[in-house]
Amino acid sequence: MVGAPVNFDLYMRHGDGPLIRVQPMVNTPQPPPPIVLPPPPPPQADLWEQPNGQIKCVFDAIKAHLRWGDNPGETDANMGGSDAFLELMKSLPVQGTCTLGVSPHRTTPIRDKDNRRIAIKWQGDVVKALMYKVQKRMVLSWNGSKKKCTRENCWVNSLDRMIGYCRKDSSKLREFLLLRDATNIQPNIFIHHPDLRMNAFDEENINVYLRSEHIDGKHFPTIVKYIASHPNCRFVIDMSWRFDTTLSPKKFNTFCIAICIMTFLHNNAFSNSTHPKIQLRRGLTIFKNAHWKEVRKILDRNKFKFIVTPATNQLTPNKMFSIRVIKKQDHTYQGDNGNGAVKDGLMTSKTTVHTSGASVGNALPHKPLAQHLETIVMLYQHILDDPVETEIRTRHAEFMGILATLMGTILQQDFKGHPMRPMTEQLTNYNIVFDYNVFTRLFQFKTGCTIVVQREGDGIPIINGKPQFLW
Repeated sequence: MVGAPVNFDLYMRHGDGPLIRVQPMVNTPQPPPPIVLPPPPPPQADLWEQPNGQIKCVFDAIKAHLRWGDNPGETDANMGGSDAFLELMKSLPVQGTCTLGVSPHRTTPIRDKDNRRIAIKWQGDVVKALMYKVQKRMVLSWNGSKKKCTRENCWVNSLDRMIGYCRKDSSKLREFLLLRDATNIQPNIFIHHPDLRMNAFDEENINVYLRSEHIDGKHFPTIVKYIASHPNCRFVIDMSWRFDTTLSPKKFNTFCIAICIMTFLHNNAFSNSTHPKIQLRRGLTIFKNAHWKEVRKILDRNKFKFIVTPATNQLTPNKMFSIRVIKKQDHTYQGDNGNGAVKDGLMTSKTTVHTSGASVGNALPHKPLAQHLETIVMLYQHILDDPVETEIRTRHAEFMGILATLMGTILQQDFKGHPMRPMTEQLTNYNIVFDYNVFTRLFQFKTGCTIVVQREGDGIPIINGKPQFLW
């Protein structure tokens, strides 16, 4: 039968010896590879985030008072969810206290690292929360107090004013806003990232918020001064963005630096422009972790064009500015880490100078430039008869130096053979600078290329005081 299996035996003979049957070879199956189990998830205690700052002082005082950790199973990670912790919180006076326990029984003071009293209280209607505040006066005051995240074992400050969660534990979206004074025909804008809250802002509550303790002169001097000089100003929300709480800070920094750059270019790059100047009422702009490709997309969307061409002559510091910079007088400087990260800084006659020409703080071991002080180059210096004007111009030059580094990063330029990126993490914004050419010269010095900025219409269109930004 065709295709039927055939069986046969195989024999071998050596010389005149007998036939020897050859045993068939057996394919011994290989043992299966050992099963590698994934590592077990870390215990919950390993995921616990250690408290920091003033709330750590509160945590340490409570831990000491409860003698937490003396018994088996008592760890830092589970103290906040323990019965002992809850009982202690319920025993706190309604008005608050700076001391745990009541004399003549054992008491534990709550102090910060400067030995200032910290008051705490257990407060809330639906959700109870541990409130705390450093007391600078003898009378307890709870204005500006902070509270612990309401997840029992989380010792991070709450940002959600309704539920009481911290940024990581909250599932809500956090918004940031582009605001404009609608009473001023000249464009006056402010971009802000308020604390996490339950409901979105509207025109009514944002104007109350801007005049509250949340916007103080220490952290927001520019907008505070503007509101003080324009008491009847009324801000409208030109744009609102909402992102996941963990993503929101990075998004805010991205949009904030994009607005800063567009304002700078609109006000300074187009000498023939007839548009009103945009006044960005935000002094300090942080761009740490900004997404530079997204910044480029925003600039492109707003029709800014950048022509970058290799320079025919390489600028050196003495060809750009003063032939000889006086170290102890106001000047700007630049340094790098040898891997593309560029630091732009400022020295004034009020600060202590390092022998390199940078501020002495850069030599501290934890500073990123500490091991690269030999790269310091002193750049802009112009000593005028008026020391105040000298410092203002030097600060403008520092601002433009940082912007030159940022534009080199955005336009994917190299610095000493490596992709350029900023080592600096923030800048003080100036809407109008004394000389835009300082920016272009600094860009050429850093990148070896000239830069020409173009935009149809020579700037952002302004309609009834509103810049027509495109998002």
